[in-house]
Amino acid sequence: VPFNQVSLEMVYRSLYFCTTAFQRGEADDPVLYLAENAKLFGLIKRKRKPDAVQLLNLTVLEQP
Repeated sequence: VPFNQVSLEMVYRSLYFCTTAFQRGEADDPVLYLAENAKLFGLIKRKRKPDAVQLLNLTVLEQP
């Protein structure tokens, strides 16, 4: 996954869950834990639809 698609805010928020999993003995490596649960934690940004292109109307009015 390209780095620009990773939500850094969600990574920071997920570190709490990573530390609690470590304390319970469910995780040893924080990177591996976050990578395995990336979808659950919302670490990958979803793709957005491109903005609609607004065209400039350059027609000349006959009567202003």
